[in-house]
Amino acid sequence: MPFYQTVHEINRRDYSHNQCLAWSPEDIYFRDWEKLCASRYTFVAEIEDAIVGFG
Repeated sequence: MPFYQTVHEINRRDYSHNQCLAWSPEDIYFRDWEKLCASRYTFVAEIEDAIVGFG
């Protein structure tokens, strides 16, 4: 799972273990993300039509 790995391997340099777990828990359920993101203001970063980040 690339999102989980990014948070727990790369971002752990800047955030505590508990912050990483809050941001990306081990039992994260991605199926609800489309609905969640659609109900909030979401930024999507793209390079050459490929999604490279979001917030």
